[in-house]
Amino acid sequence: MKTKELKVFKTHIAQVRDENADQLNEVCELLGWTHEQYCEHQFLEYQLFVQELAKEWPAVCRQIEYSAVFRGFWNNEWAARVELDFLPFAYEIKFDRWAMTHEYHHINDFMILLNDDAFMLRFEQVRELI
Repeated sequence: MKTKELKVFKTHIAQVRDENADQLNEVCELLGWTHEQYCEHQFLEYQLFVQELAKEWPAVCRQIEYSAVFRGFWNNEWAARVELDFLPFAYEIKFDRWAMTHEYHHINDFMILLNDDAFMLRFEQVRELI
């Protein structure tokens, strides 16, 4: 008797989550960080971005900070910066952990993102969905 092999297809969201988990592991290995350090850093930049962006409007700050839509946007943007900006740089200078860490902090710095017109345009598009 022949059995059919069922192909299991992952949803797009599941694929993105798997890719992000792989990327998190890769960054942690390169920087010598734990998952906790990575997540704490990412969340701190998230909070600082929201607080600086909406410091005059506490209700807007809470609305953005607790939005699943914005958190997803933040994570996707973070992953894109890591993939396009950080990883190629890191593998060029793989044995200089200080330079890698400095670059990683730089590309994800909330103040730099607040002054990045392209990032802020994408943020405004997401803001309309919140």
